[in-house]
Formats: sequence, structure tokens, C-alpha cells
Amino acid sequence: NYDANAQCDFDVICTYDCYGCMDEAAPNYNPEATMDDGSCCTNENYASFISNATGFFQLHSSFVTVYFHVTEPNVPYYLCIPDGCYFFSYYAFGEGSTLTSYTLTRNGEILLEANQIAPYSSQQLSVNPTYGCTDSEACNYDSSITCSDPNLCNYDCYGCMDPTALNYNPESTMDDNLCCYAEYTIIAEQS
Repeated sequence: NYDANAQCDFDVICTYDCYGCMDEAAPNYNPEATMDDGSCCTNENYASFISNATGFFQLHSSFVTVYFHVTEPNVPYYLCIPDGCYFFSYYAFGEGSTLTSYTLTRNGEILLEANQIAPYSSQQLSVNPTYGCTDSEACNYDSSITCSDPNLCNYDCYGCMDPTALNYNPESTMDDNLCCYAEYTIIAEQS
């Protein structure tokens, strides 16, 4: 937390923690890290990105967003890419941005590759996708899904679960709190 504009030097407010991956078995292990930031990759999801131009790179899904600034052309940048569905975008600028080429590789497999005249690129990317419903309110919610598809969500399990209600549904597994009950009115006989 060094601040060149600081007016006073109070050693007690300095933070000497360095965040990074502290797992020595991980491919992105940082021997200088003193605080684990949860960024450790496995060998299966460790990837590299190389571009002939400087620019901004973003890989986004509903589960994770990877964003970084490519400051040196033709130098690999390493990142973790878990299985899933992503939207990829890259904006090149500076030297080399008129003809941009880049490659995104994971485990020796080329995930994305482009040679283009435009400095901006965007496309969808699927890496070992598992499609399904990730809405926790749905009947078929599955936390292991890597690619969310709302069209696959099923809400048929909702209904009235009270057997005394007029609209009781014995097949419901989740109560929708919309049970209907008959109202009885006693009419007294006149004599």
C-alpha cells in the first residue's frame, strides 16, 4: 500500500502482504506471495494468451470474469480458464493494432485464434460446456452446470402442497404459497 504522496511515514499502517497463488503444485504459483488470493490454477485450466499488439482482454461468463491489460506484444499472459461458456473480447491499440493476431491456448488446445484487420474482436467461447439450469429457484437447478441456459429451467414442481386445499397438487415438491381453501358460510334457519 505504498503511497508516494504520503505526508507522514507511519510504519504501522503499511501492509506488507503480497497476494497470489501460494500452492507450490499450481502452475501459477507465486513464491513471493504471502497471502493466498484463491487464484491458483490447476494444470487442466491453465491457459496462455499471446497477441502481436498491446490491448485489453476480457473473458466473461456468469461465473467468472478475467480481465487484463496486454502491455507487451508477443509475450504470453497466463490465466485460469475453468470449463464453461464465455464471451471473449479483445481491443488492440498501439503498435500492431492494424493487423491483430492472437491465440488463446489451454492444455495445448487452441481455444481462440484470429488474424484480423479490425482492432476489436469479440466472440463466444465454450470450453467443455455442461448446459443446464443455474437458477436456484428452478426445480432442476444444478450447481455443477458450467453453461447456464435459462430455456432449460423447469418450474413445474411448484404448487400447493397442503392436502386440505382445493388446489392441492400431490406432485408438487415446492410450495408456491397459493393454496385455495373453501369458505363455508352457515345460514341459520328462520323459524
